[in-house]
Order: sequence, then structure tokens, then C-alpha cells
Amino acid sequence: MKLSTSFLVTLVALLCCFYLVKGNGDETNIDCSTVRCAQVICPDNHETYVKPGQCCNSCRNCSETFCTLAIKHCPDGQFWGRPQGKCCPDCIPCNQKKFNSCSRIAIVCPVGQTPGRKTNECCTSCVECPKQECPLMKCKEGYEMGHVTNKCCPTCVKKN
Repeated sequence: MKLSTSFLVTLVALLCCFYLVKGNGDETNIDCSTVRCAQVICPDNHETYVKPGQCCNSCRNCSETFCTLAIKHCPDGQFWGRPQGKCCPDCIPCNQKKFNSCSRIAIVCPVGQTPGRKTNECCTSCVECPKQECPLMKCKEGYEMGHVTNKCCPTCVKKN
């Protein structure tokens, strides 16, 4: 019985890949650098992950995933949310936010608040003024101490 060269090449390639993935049972023997993986697109409520002992991504249902419940303090320019294609929340760069829902309208904050970013948020909103000592001022004639929109400390404003 004579075997074709292409059949033998295919057989050797399959055996080679089987060994690379299966190895001798020790997962540290896997050499994934030679394995070409197909792009995996998971449905909603699933994420990609690599099964132990394999080289390529698979989909996993989020109900099978354990997420820590602790909320991280994200660095500036990031917000706390669930990245697309992942089951557990994490810090995500603001420029990757699905919908750029930040208002383009000027923010007017009530007394005691100033424009700023809240922890783990990307959009500017009104935040509590930081606890600080405001300088004591003596206003010149025609002015009195008063609050100015979006400022934390009172300042001299023109009398009405």
C-alpha cells in the first residue's frame, strides 16, 4: 500500500499538533507559538478564555465565572464597568466607553459643589467641594462676600 506525500504531511502535522496540545499531561509543555487559532466571537453574557491545556480561545458563559465584588479605584481617565466581551467588571479607559454620553452643556453647580470627576467616572459633573480653609477677604467698597457659581470658596462679588 503506497501513501501519498500530502497524506503523510497531513498525518505528521496532526500528530505534531496533538502532542503540542496534549503533551505528556504537563501543561507547561504546551508550545502555543506554533498553533494558529481562529478568532472567537462570543455571544452576549459570555467571555473568551483559554481552557487549561489548550492554546486557543473558547467561549464561557458568565454564569460560570466568579467575579470579585470589590470595586477598584480606577486611575484618572478610566471608569469602573464591564469591558465588552468580559464577564467581570474592571477599569476601562474612558475612550473605550461604548457611548460617549458626557454632556457638552456647561455645568452649573450649586453652592458647596464644583465641576469635577467622581471616582470611577469619565464625565465631569458636580462634586462636593474639598474640605479646605477659604481665605479671609476684605472686600472693597461696592463689593461683598458671596458665592460664585462653580467655586468652592466665597469671594468678593459686586453688591446688587
